Amino acid sequence: MDDAANRLSFSILVGSLIMGAAIISANAQTSQLLLSNILFTAASLLGLWLIIRILRSGHLS
Repeated sequence: MDDAANRLSFSILVGSLIMGAAIISANAQTSQLLLSNILFTAASLLGLWLIIRILRSGHLS
């Protein structure tokens, strides 16, 4: 139960990073595009790390 709650909160954090980066890039100027790309990269790496942890543990819940 504790693992599922941790994964859920982590996935909410990754989703909010993606949404924040999308909002920034929608009306972005040149300087804001760098921030948006950094947020997308961070969200991608964190999401990939979460998927790897789930697959290594053998539990999908």
